[in-house]
Amino acid sequence: MDLNVLEDLKCSPYVIEHSEAVLKKALHISSKFDANMDLDLDQVKSGAILHDVGRSRTAGIRHAVVGALILKHHGYPRKIIK
Repeated sequence: MDLNVLEDLKCSPYVIEHSEAVLKKALHISSKFDANMDLDLDQVKSGAILHDVGRSRTAGIRHAVVGALILKHHGYPRKIIK
C-alpha cells in the first residue's frame, strides 16, 4: 500500500497520521457519489495518502513539486503524480 512509501521515505508521524485522516475523509466523501459514476477508488486512495509525500524532504511550499518528483522516481502513473 502507498502508506509504506510514506514510512520508507521517513515521513514524520504527523504527516502519516494526517494522510490517514485525509484518506478517511476522502473515502467518506467518495461514498456519497452515485454508484453509477466512474469513480476510481484506487486513485482516490493513492491521492489521499500521497498528497504530502514531498514533506518527507521539505516542509515548505515546494513540497508539492518535490512530492511529484518522488512519485515519478517511484514509478507512479501520471494521473497519481498530478
